[in-house]
Amino acid sequence: LANAVAGSAAVSPAVHDLVNQRAGGNPLFIEQLVIMLREETLLGASEAALRSVTLPVSLYGLFLERVDRLDLTLRDALRLASVLGVEFERELYLMVSERAAPVPEGVAATRPGAFALEELVARGFLIRRDSPDGDLYAFDQPQMQAAVYGTVLAENRQIVHGLAAAALERFFEGRLVRQLPRILHHFSQSGNIARTVHYGRLAGERALAIAAYDEAAEQLGIAAALQDRLPDTSGLVAGETLHRLATAFEWKGQLRQAATYAEQAAARLSAEGGEPADRERAGRRGHIAMTLGEVYGLLGEWQRSIDCYAHAERWFNDAAMPVESAEARCCRGFSHRARGQPERGVELAREGWAVLEATNHLPAIGRAGHELGNLDVGRHRGAVRARDDLCGVRRYRGRHRGSEPRERACPPRWEPRGARD
Repeated sequence: LANAVAGSAAVSPAVHDLVNQRAGGNPLFIEQLVIMLREETLLGASEAALRSVTLPVSLYGLFLERVDRLDLTLRDALRLASVLGVEFERELYLMVSERAAPVPEGVAATRPGAFALEELVARGFLIRRDSPDGDLYAFDQPQMQAAVYGTVLAENRQIVHGLAAAALERFFEGRLVRQLPRILHHFSQSGNIARTVHYGRLAGERALAIAAYDEAAEQLGIAAALQDRLPDTSGLVAGETLHRLATAFEWKGQLRQAATYAEQAAARLSAEGGEPADRERAGRRGHIAMTLGEVYGLLGEWQRSIDCYAHAERWFNDAAMPVESAEARCCRGFSHRARGQPERGVELAREGWAVLEATNHLPAIGRAGHELGNLDVGRHRGAVRARDDLCGVRRYRGRHRGSEPRERACPPRWEPRGARD
């Protein structure tokens, strides 16, 4: 490995012995030690010459020793790059570097940042590869990025993170979706609370949509923790953030956490009040109550589940959302059945199905089909068939939290019962 890293340069037996002794077989340590000795033109040194050489005793120390040997311009360039991350676009680096150290008026713009990147590639700190967004640079070793990042003053890091977030917004304008986690990271380190909360919500919603529940919980958690520090955050928006956070934890299988955040979401909307005719607020409260009904059902707390579904039905009625109200009624029926009250469960499920069977609202129909399929198979063949179609064609994540996501196919369009028969 030492010979491979050294390239065409000859490695003396004394250097081989020194590398074996210091690196202890660690490939990364061997690589960085040989690179440092090559930079010092010591690869061919004798044992006597090596006695006067002081070498770092740790990998971290090796990284910093190599950085300290750079001239000031390259050292600053590498530190700026470390704030951008392990990997970054050339144009992003140039946009940030020009704002961090603008070219004085009247001086020809030679874009020294581009020269610095190429020099750092030549010296083995960075690697370059192609991407659809132009040249992409990355630290040769992620540990190098972490080591260099640790040498940047906290105040300077905060400034560069803010510049990086703004540059990402400009560079990827119109196609920000895949960059949301990166932008969130930089804003969260910049001290800009408003933008951090904004992108925490956006990134978390996207993560929920693609079933990345760990990421969703982390990103929405950032937004939820900071949103109360903004003076203009409405209870409606804050409650929705907490509700989405509860949903992420529900799908992660952390049901107590999910219940806690959903209760907090309901409290935020309740505390702010609102007019009785506020349908949007009533609909949100209905969805939060549905989540609580699901969570308490999964926890086996059936009476609390029943109460939550009853609240959901009431809120959906206030919001003039009959389909959602009927779905809540079917779910309440299933909770009654699970609690040992099958007659009441069947009654509620039938009432809900009477509303749903003539609609094209597939998620609610599929769910009602699930409840009726368990409660009253003989009399609701249409509901059972709807459920079977949904489960057979749509390969979807089951109700057991923590299962692996599966590929989804388009579900069939639901037709009213008479048309299907």
